[in-house]
Amino acid sequence: MPRLTTIRQRLRLSNVLTLVVPLVVCVLVGLACVGVFLAQVHGGLDLGISDAEDMTTLGRVVSESAGGILAASSDEPARDSALSVLAQQVEGSGMTLKVYDQAGDVVFGSGEPSQEQALLAATRPLDDKNGALVSAAGTSLYLHAEGAYHVALFGSYTEARGDAIKTAALMSALVILVAAVVSTLAMDRLGRRLVYDRLTDGLSLLADGVDRVADGDLAYRIDYPGQDEFAPICDDFDEMAERLEEAERSGVADERRRRELVAGVSHDLRSPLTSIQGYVEGLLDGVASTPEQRDRYLRTIRRKTQELSRLVEDLFLFSKLDLDDYPCDLATTDLATTVHQIIEDLSPSYDEPAIRIVETPAAPAASGAAPAVGCRVDRALLQRCIANVVSNAAKYAAGGTLSVSVGEKDGVATVSLCDDGAGVPAEERARLFDVFYRSDPARQHTGSGSGLGLAIVARAMRRMGGTAEAAESPSGGLAILLHFPATSLAREDDTAGE
Repeated sequence: MPRLTTIRQRLRLSNVLTLVVPLVVCVLVGLACVGVFLAQVHGGLDLGISDAEDMTTLGRVVSESAGGILAASSDEPARDSALSVLAQQVEGSGMTLKVYDQAGDVVFGSGEPSQEQALLAATRPLDDKNGALVSAAGTSLYLHAEGAYHVALFGSYTEARGDAIKTAALMSALVILVAAVVSTLAMDRLGRRLVYDRLTDGLSLLADGVDRVADGDLAYRIDYPGQDEFAPICDDFDEMAERLEEAERSGVADERRRRELVAGVSHDLRSPLTSIQGYVEGLLDGVASTPEQRDRYLRTIRRKTQELSRLVEDLFLFSKLDLDDYPCDLATTDLATTVHQIIEDLSPSYDEPAIRIVETPAAPAASGAAPAVGCRVDRALLQRCIANVVSNAAKYAAGGTLSVSVGEKDGVATVSLCDDGAGVPAEERARLFDVFYRSDPARQHTGSGSGLGLAIVARAMRRMGGTAEAAESPSGGLAILLHFPATSLAREDDTAGE
């Protein structure tokens, strides 16, 4: 039998067995009972004749045969020999043959039946040419007059045979009923092992899993060994629990980042606000008594106000990008040309002592011209990304050089911005894109920026379908790599022409 793998197959087999096995058992028991009845009917289970009519018929035949023998032979030995042969023939049916004369003396006898005299006394007054049949104490006598003799046939017939058959039929019905009940119970037991236990085991595992997850044990997994309908359900449950566990971890991380964001914003807002408040109070209290002092105070207040404005702007942009709610106008363009234009726009904002920006051209193509690198970008977002990286390099690699290059490899276009500063340890690079992360743990130097610059870069790249990566530059400094999926400029141009 093939291995059962589904509950549906087990249910079908259980139903078939529940119907067929009791039916087969009842049929077999019924056939056995029919065999018993047939043997009973054919006299194979008792030694007596079947009923009174049969005994009367047999008595007449024996009487006529004995009468013929008695009339035909006057020689006593020959007569007795012939009667002995006749007696032997009826002994197989449990009968005893006796012949009496008119005086009641025994002329021939093959045995000594019980209740002989009582039966003779009851039979003789009834005897006539047709004979008489009487019974007493389980013994029957058929007496028939044959000339000067009375031929007696002693034996028994089954008067209660009908009751016996009824009893046998009742017992047979009882046996069939017992067989049906036993076979049904056996099939029920088999069905429980085959189907019910598998169903309850699977449901119990699922119920336990639901309870464990409801109690907060998201690491619980169902170890279901079967390959039936419960297997995919348990797999789905495990996948659900894994996603819930991942969502919980993500929720904890989000909550941690949210708290860091609130703490960072509070700290970065407090410093310029405190400065502004101090300078305003100095102006109100007359501390700045000369025009030069008042002018210096006002310039400081304006600078701090501008810092607050930039911080609020960065927070707004970061929130929009983090919620994927920032409008993004993607257009296919030559990435190298776009980056060159952005660098030209940004260069006047940074003087030589702060950072020196150097564009490194890509390797020329076979035609001698610089290869075009096509990709879809939002120019404003890309400019913000590059501006934030340049600003970061101006603060942490001041006086150094920032090399900018564009290339393509394996269908990925990359903008590389590499400084020659002190660099960042490998274990800290992954955190550079976290909210408010600075290499200064104490956050002492708030004038160095809001801490949102690279976090904005990462989310802006994600909004454009790209990624941002921090690596070590060839000179040992920090390299920020902006990756975009490359596209074909020619196909885009053809589409535009149509």
